[in-house]
Parts: sequence; structure tokens; C-alpha cells
Amino acid sequence: MTKVSIIIPVYNVEQYLSKCLDSIRNQTLKDIEIICVDDCSTDGSPDILKQFQQLDERIKVIELDKNCGVSVARNIGMNQACGKYLGFVDADDFLDLNFFEKLYNKAEETNADMAVGRLVEIDYSSISSSRTEVDLLKTYKDKLYVSTDFKPAIYSSAFLAKNNIQFPPGVILCEDMLFLAKVLIAAAIVEAVQDIKYFYVRRPNSGNPQHLSEKQVDSALPVLYEISRLYKSCKPGAGRDFAYKNILNILWMFALKTDIQETKRCLAAFYEIYNEYPQKENLSIFPALKQFLKLDMESRINKTIFLINTYKALNKKKEGSMTTTIPVFLICDNNYAQYMSVMIASVCSNTKYHVEFHVIGKGISEENQQKIESMKRRFSNFDIDYTTFDATAHFNIPYLLLSRMTSSTFIRMALPDLYPNIKRALVMDVDMISLQDISKLWNISLDEYTFAAALDEPLDAYYIFKNNMQVQDDCQYANCGIMLIDCEKWRQDKITEKCLQIEKEFRDRLNCADQDVINKVFLGQFKKLDSKYNSLLGEDNDIIIRHFCWLRKPWFSKYNAEGKLIKNFDDWWYYAKMSPFYEDLKRQYNTMTEGGADSTAKNALRNYARMENIARIRNSIRTKGHINS
Repeated sequence: MTKVSIIIPVYNVEQYLSKCLDSIRNQTLKDIEIICVDDCSTDGSPDILKQFQQLDERIKVIELDKNCGVSVARNIGMNQACGKYLGFVDADDFLDLNFFEKLYNKAEETNADMAVGRLVEIDYSSISSSRTEVDLLKTYKDKLYVSTDFKPAIYSSAFLAKNNIQFPPGVILCEDMLFLAKVLIAAAIVEAVQDIKYFYVRRPNSGNPQHLSEKQVDSALPVLYEISRLYKSCKPGAGRDFAYKNILNILWMFALKTDIQETKRCLAAFYEIYNEYPQKENLSIFPALKQFLKLDMESRINKTIFLINTYKALNKKKEGSMTTTIPVFLICDNNYAQYMSVMIASVCSNTKYHVEFHVIGKGISEENQQKIESMKRRFSNFDIDYTTFDATAHFNIPYLLLSRMTSSTFIRMALPDLYPNIKRALVMDVDMISLQDISKLWNISLDEYTFAAALDEPLDAYYIFKNNMQVQDDCQYANCGIMLIDCEKWRQDKITEKCLQIEKEFRDRLNCADQDVINKVFLGQFKKLDSKYNSLLGEDNDIIIRHFCWLRKPWFSKYNAEGKLIKNFDDWWYYAKMSPFYEDLKRQYNTMTEGGADSTAKNALRNYARMENIARIRNSIRTKGHINS
């Protein structure tokens, strides 16, 4: 028996199909069959299928005589499959190459009816964002947390057959939600694998239309009623609350995307499903809607329509303005995970918009990921995903160990190329806290510049940079701990390529590694941010972001390298109390300071600072050829 059968419904996806099939053909799990069901495509998709079928004997192509819709196409694929497990991939999506191997191994190890990975949405007009349901499943062991998307998973064929679970024919919207609801209700074991990704491509005019027709509403409403009845039968808990909130969110979205009559029907379903839920007090809906619950249904719907029309009018005014989701890229490894959690707590405490944290580096342990995920109990305005990055492998740089650059420092200068779909990025170090709303920084115009940053201070690093990097003229020197980047312009001007060349030329002379490289490429041609956006010394008025750079770490001592009290020390510990690592941080700090050791630490820091300063000066002189050792 084949290990996994992968079913791909195909309809007019010639632009995306090859990438999809390549990601499946090259899976590390080789014992698979790939069943492509062509639903009467009218573009070049059938020709692409034939070409791939000749390349790989595991590919089977089924051509339908008439267009039947995605549900029927998937069901036909299921009936033809011979794998122990079934997977479903949309023809415009793609996957990590070890996706099915890891899911298969987990399902076999645990005898799971369903094994699920991480889903990452890619909107080609904005940034990719990672769903967190798989993390919630892993943390809280409640299968209903994965009730939003069926695709990043495999299912036991025997389990599906035993429970007679297929996709509802003729349904053109929410058909996958009903399939998944039936799976979750019947499944005994649902397992999560967090470090694999299914990339869901949200292309224009696919899957998420801006306007819903009467036919689409007719198709979806009965399905959503049935799903609500299925979940209502589950045991009470946060997972069931989560699943119900998802249904209400979909109905609210439908109400925003329909004409007046369909809006009334969607709102009627919204309120009916809400009222029938036994623990409705656990479902957070707009405060205004809770007031409407006191009214009769007709008045309630009319009032809500007025609210929706107001919302649409406000949205129309905001067209062309900045997004209310702020993507923040954090370069971090496992050693700094606890400090990163404090930074996240400070941002979420002070920012009114939703923040998407994208963590990239050598990797964060599963245990620490789960701890950070638990912060969502306190903060509802963030999502987070993790990407492991190895510069040696990515750039094929055998000399990396000989360079002052580490794998992490390569990330900053290459990030726009590592995330080719993003237009604008906010990159932040994790040894900092936000004292105000970071949207103030995010909404700054870059004008014609490629990036914005505050100047580095004090000027030691700048003078060493000038000497070491052979900079003749005076120029502004950016501190790259915080960068607001125009990623399209970065890619257009091939900045990553230029950075790599500078690193290769000056690798023996780098003092601040990536910061020196980026400054050498731009030579002061960047937008200067006010220092309050990256306050390195804590002496600014109205600080937005406080950066504890160099030896000014509040988790280590109250004192900086000069033996002075660290400014904003108490602020950092205020946010540390919101971190799941607080007890660990407190023990670490107490170990450093118990028995008067804080004064010892102060002296050690002073001595270290002197040694570091001497080393910098010697390095500066050596590169100018004045001394040999």
C-alpha cells in the first residue's frame, strides 16, 4: 500500500501549477501517489499535467467530462486513491519538501486519524502570515483548535471510509469547513507537527472574493448551520469556543461582502448561531452588537446594517493608507528567546494594531515556542511564526566561520530577498522594549530612501567604521538595530548582492559586522529617524523604543559598562513580569546580584568595557598597517 495519496483538484491554474507539482514531486517521502483531477480547465493546465506525468510515473491524471466543482473533484480523487493516508493540496499552493514525510511519521508513531502541520498564507499583494492553530493544538491538546483549514494535514484513509467522510457535492463555499468539522468530531487522535509549512497562495480573485453573490450565500449558510450543530455537540472548552468564533467571524465577513438582502440573511444566521451557543459569554463580539441583542431580530439586523455601512464608509476613506497589521521581523536564536518574549510583551502592551512577528535565525526550541505562544492568553493582538535560517547553506559561503559575520548577521542584509513577497518590513533587535505604539514608526514615510534608521551613538563604532572600511568623507552612520525597509527597492537595487560583495572585500576589518556592511553600501544615503525611535542611551524625550545595546543589558545588571544605572531598567522588568520566562529571568538576575555581586558585576563590566575599547583601537590601528600584532 502506498504511504500517502495526494489529491490535487486542478482548474485554470497554469501560472502556479508547475511550482505546486515540483514541491510535491520532490518530497522527501518518496512512496506517494499524486492524483491530479482536471475539472475541465480551459487554459494550459492540461498540457502542464501531461508534461509532468511523463516526468514522474507517480502522477495520475483524471480528466472530468464536465466541470463539477472542487468537492466532486476531491471526492473522485479520494475514490481512486490507494494510500494509507490522504493529503489534499490546492493546485496554486506549495509545501515544504519534508511536509508529507514528517506528517506520515507522526501519524504512524501515534496512530493518529489526522496529523496537521503549519499553514502559511501568502498574499502576493502583501506579506505572508503564519497561522497559529497548530501551536494552540500542541499547547492545549484540543483538536478543535485546528478547525479553520483542512489542507495542511493528512488523514487516515481507513478513518475517512469508516466514518463516510467526503466533501459535500454542489457546495461552492465553506465545503472544506464541513469536511474538517466531521473529521474533528469523529477523530480519536489529532497530532500536530509545528516545523513544517503548507504555503497557501491567496491569489487575486481566488477563494476570498470581495463580493459574494446570492448563489454563494445560498450554498454557504446551510453548511455553516450544520457545522455549528456539529461543534455544539462537542464538550465545552476553549477549543469549542475557538471553533464557534471562527463561524461567527465568517458570517460577519459575509455580511460585509454582500448586497443588502444577503447581508440581512447573514446577520440573521450570525445572531441565531450566537444565541444558540451554550457558553455565549465566552464568545467575544463587538460591544455594540451585545447591546443589539436586547432588541427584536428585525431591529437588531437594521442596527447592525447601519454599523456595517459605517464600517464600509470608514474603510473606503482609508483606501490607500497603511495596513493595520504590522509585520515585525526579529532576528533571534534560542539563547535570546526569553529576552525576545519581553520585547514582544512591550510591543503588544502599547500597540493598538495587530502585529505579526516573524522570527528568523538558528531556531527556537519547541518548548520556548510554546511558552511564547502562551502569551496569547494575555495579548490577542499578535501572531508569530519561526523560520530557521543557515547562511552557510543558503548563500553557499564556505568561509563563514572565518568571517566576523555570523549566520544571524547575514539575515539583516538579505531579509528582503529571503521574503520576496513583502513590500515593506520593520526589522528589530530583541534587546529592546517599546514604550509607545510602534505604529508611529511603521507609518513613517520612507520618501525615496531604501531604508530608515536612527544614527548610532556614541560615535566609537562610526570612527572605527571609517578607518576600517576606508571611508574618506564624513557620512551618517546608521544603527541597524531598527530598520524600516522598502523591500521592493532593496531588491530592485540588488542590495543583498552588494552587501555580500562588501563583506567579502572587508571581512577582516568588520567591527559591527552587518551594520558596517550596510553602512558601507549606503554611505549615509538613508532616511534618518529621530533617536526616540531607537534610543540607545535612554536620554531622549518621549522615547518610542528603548534599545539596550552593547553592555547595557537590564537582565544582567542595574549598571552599564560605565558603572552608571541603566536608564529604563524598571521599565524592562515591568514587561518582564508579563513574560512566561519571568521566573527564569528573575533567578538569572538574582544569581548575578546576590551577596553584593552586583558591584562585582559592575567592576567586571567596567574592565570588560576597557578591554573591548582597547581591542577596538588595536583593530583600527592594525587595519591601517601600523602594528602587526
